[in-house]
Amino acid sequence: MDARDSIEELHQLAEHRRAKRMLRASGWGALAFGGINAVIAIYWLQFSLINIILLLIAMGMLFVGFWELLLPMAEAFILDGIVAIALGLWNICITIFEAAAGVPVASIQWAIFGGCIIAWGVSRFISYRRLADALRVKPDADAMRRLDDIVEQIKKAISKDDPNVIGFRVAAKFMKPQQDWKGQLAEHAAVFIDKRGHDIMVAHKDDVEIRATGKVLIGKTLKVSIRVAEHTLQGTLSPESFDRFEEWKERDDDEVTESERVKTEDMPDQRIQEKPGL
Repeated sequence: MDARDSIEELHQLAEHRRAKRMLRASGWGALAFGGINAVIAIYWLQFSLINIILLLIAMGMLFVGFWELLLPMAEAFILDGIVAIALGLWNICITIFEAAAGVPVASIQWAIFGGCIIAWGVSRFISYRRLADALRVKPDADAMRRLDDIVEQIKKAISKDDPNVIGFRVAAKFMKPQQDWKGQLAEHAAVFIDKRGHDIMVAHKDDVEIRATGKVLIGKTLKVSIRVAEHTLQGTLSPESFDRFEEWKERDDDEVTESERVKTEDMPDQRIQEKPGL
């Protein structure tokens, strides 16, 4: 197996790991949100039977949550999107009905909330294909443990002691928290993890780009555009990390340092198997 093949398999492992974590987080969120909406619907049923629609939507959320947790499949994201869009439309329709009945305009916040939920639902359809591709492969358990070991090694690496470790920050955005990333620049590839270990990106050296787009208002920190394979991020990076990255990109393969060899060639035979599929 040559270096690029090994990196590609490591990339597939990372995408599979990320997809499983996404489904698990989505499942818990669906259970929590579904439970809250079920309680609200049951309470409001005493005032109007139309709230049975909200109760059915809540039941759909609970079903999606259990599906994503117990049998994680990309198809669950499709149903998740449908249920989210239904909830968003419910909020918008109820706002219109209340406005027609003379309820104060303050309830417009629910229509805005409904629009945000619809956007969330649409994002599920957009994410489906990538999730399906990631889950179509069934990695070997030993290979997944090796990937977890790599993640732990990077988490423990001390940036000031290792010239091949860089870090950058991606600001919080809609329904996604701030992420602080740490990356190990290896001989032929780079591995990036968020510092909580929840997300991981792997790419061949040729598929990693960091471009400075400006500076923050205060300090020397750079604004950067980052591409790691199919992932594109906007964030901030220290000048020191940017210099390390540029030196790594310009370095020939026969000039690599010993600390730079994070041994993708030591990966066990990953025996990635295609799932029978869609």
